[in-house]
Amino acid sequence: MNAVLDTIVVEDEPLYRELLCTGLMSQLPGIRVAAAFATAEQLLEMAPDLRADVLLTDIDLGDGEDGYALAMRLASARRVRGVVLLSNFAMPALLADAPTTGGVGWAYLLKTSVSD
Repeated sequence: MNAVLDTIVVEDEPLYRELLCTGLMSQLPGIRVAAAFATAEQLLEMAPDLRADVLLTDIDLGDGEDGYALAMRLASARRVRGVVLLSNFAMPALLADAPTTGGVGWAYLLKTSVSD
């Protein structure tokens, strides 16, 4: 039996969001994109009870709630088991503030290294 990781993608740039979803599902057979959203507010409004194994979110989502605040919200509500934060800028100190309790794993990835 193969385990599948359900993933929520939140990325405000439409092309990058589409590329992330396509890349995840075509290159990693153990990943299923359960849903993709442009903003934190869109996720919270359209899928208020959605749960997943992983939240993959850009930190800077434009106007409104940022990806880090969204991740904190979903992690504290135990709606995700893991969080991957994406950014164009090196800000790994954000992980130092991430909660270490609650069984949620945290990772940080520069967008420039996504192809790696």
